[in-house]
Amino acid sequence: GLRFSRAMLFLFDDKPSHNSLRGQVAIGACNQEEANATWKEIERERDLNDFLIVTERFSQDIARYIRPDYPLSQAVRNICISQYDDSAIGRCLESGGVEVVHYKQPDPFRDELKKISGMEEKMAFACMPLIGANNQRLGIIIADNRFLLSEREIRGEIINSLMVYVNVIAMSIESFKLRAGLEEKKHEQMQRETLRQVTARIAHVIGTQITLIETEVDRLREIAETNTQKEHIKNIRLEISSAQQKLMELRTFSTSFDSPKEYCNLGEVIRNSVNKYINHSPLRINVNMESDFFITGNKTKLTDAFVELISNAIQAMEKDNQENKHMKITTYQEKDDKNVVSSVRIEISNPGSGVAYELKQRIFEPYFTTRRGGATGLGLSIVNECILDHGGTIEETGIPGENACFVIRLPLLQ
Repeated sequence: GLRFSRAMLFLFDDKPSHNSLRGQVAIGACNQEEANATWKEIERERDLNDFLIVTERFSQDIARYIRPDYPLSQAVRNICISQYDDSAIGRCLESGGVEVVHYKQPDPFRDELKKISGMEEKMAFACMPLIGANNQRLGIIIADNRFLLSEREIRGEIINSLMVYVNVIAMSIESFKLRAGLEEKKHEQMQRETLRQVTARIAHVIGTQITLIETEVDRLREIAETNTQKEHIKNIRLEISSAQQKLMELRTFSTSFDSPKEYCNLGEVIRNSVNKYINHSPLRINVNMESDFFITGNKTKLTDAFVELISNAIQAMEKDNQENKHMKITTYQEKDDKNVVSSVRIEISNPGSGVAYELKQRIFEPYFTTRRGGATGLGLSIVNECILDHGGTIEETGIPGENACFVIRLPLLQ
């Protein structure tokens, strides 16, 4: 017993662009009678292992839907805190230290507490930061004296004891996220490898069939007599060439992306990619680079990736009947948490209908396409695999109905 009535856990959203704290779980009494019964149970000096066993069983029952979670925990999960600058929560996160809100002291979080209890909240509560590696803020724990009417203030020695548990919780959360991330990455790698193997087999079968068709078409060309027959054979050859291009995409996707890498001038790669479209009138490509960034990479694979993105943009603008076809490619450096330049950010944008919000993740899935006319849906998947192989990330951040914008981040050569 540290003699708190309630404790609530809030964690930051996983997405880097989100700064909201979301309620995860809570434990504590719902009323005064329950609080008194809990403290009596603690004062019986039961062994700590007994408490741990009961807690573990309760958690398992919740996970198996055998019993409902605490009403307090259910209520906390509905809380999302996005504005906390002028509150104890904001001060706690900024300083990395404990913030205590004293009895009757005003604070915005009291409004959230009132939603839970339906009563005026005036008891003292403490905000304790969960801090991970590299001083990263993971979230906060809030503990209060809601039902401890005889002791309204939270003493320093209690906070010091509680922070021991808070630090252990922070390490546990970080360990869980790391383990979950590794498991997810391993699962994704297995899925991609399986998909590559299937694609390789399909490509082999299609390649064999195309070769047989080519042989028969060559024989037909030799015996063709009329101009109409020769024209039909010419059209068949064009369709074969189109099929061969799609076959190349399949073979590229099925090839392992663990490609050999070397010292690479990224600025040179981007310029070479743009030069392939320099005579593509009336397209204008505006390139704005801070400098020639250097990375460890495969020039051929990266060039292919940028060419694919430029080609996609051209096709999208043509589909939207854009009169003023133009693109903008911008690069600049980004710093890490220690204010050290660690990566380069490349933005490739163009006007047009862009990508719908619900499709921004799906466009990188293999075989997903919104185009008609036999598109394989592998282009952006191959780009994504290439960027991942270089230790980077790619996302689409454009505004639907206004523009498309692909943002690539690649680690710089240290």
